[in-house]
Amino acid sequence: MSNHGVTVLMCVLFVGIVLFDVYLLVDGKKGNTYSERMRHFGNIWKPFRLIVSFGFGLLLGHWYW
Repeated sequence: MSNHGVTVLMCVLFVGIVLFDVYLLVDGKKGNTYSERMRHFGNIWKPFRLIVSFGFGLLLGHWYW
């Protein structure tokens, strides 16, 4: 796949994920968006917060270092 194709695919997937999260926000069910589910699970299992933070740190370091 070309660089342009990968870029287009990444943008389409990102927009799709955001639109699906907006759909979850407005569907009338309380607490089912990504952020609400992650916050809930982080309150149940505290190490989850550290694991997610560390994971995003690794990802950003991989992308921009």
